[in-house]
Amino acid sequence: MIQFVNIMKNIIKSLLLCALSALFFSSCQKELTTDLTAVTDITWEATSGGAIITYTAPKNNNLQYIRADYVNDLGNAVFNVCSVYDRKIEVSGLMDETKSYPITLTSIDKNGASSPVATVMVTPSRPYINIVKDNISFSPIMGGLYIT
Repeated sequence: MIQFVNIMKNIIKSLLLCALSALFFSSCQKELTTDLTAVTDITWEATSGGAIITYTAPKNNNLQYIRADYVNDLGNAVFNVCSVYDRKIEVSGLMDETKSYPITLTSIDKNGASSPVATVMVTPSRPYINIVKDNISFSPIMGGLYIT
């Protein structure tokens, strides 16, 4: 009986030690820090319903990609990513050619850490759907419809 009690004490001590170890290691979180800088020399060119943004990426061997975040006209948060080897990123879904849209550019490294954000305001040119809508006409013909 005494031997059983000693075994149970050892099991309880082991479980307690494992629980304390798990608690200690779970409280140690790795904080993502990076030495990436924000993208620079940002310019943009309007496209129909969007823009092509060119930039200079930071010089860093850990750079994985550049991410552009924005909200389209449907109210959806959208992002596009671009390879480290490219210098431009395209955004689309911007339907109001009278409005300026904020686009944030972020550098992401191989560990998932992000750089400070660079923001650019872009104004798209007239979307194709609006050009078609303004120039389309329908005329009835015998048994159908004439579209010009």
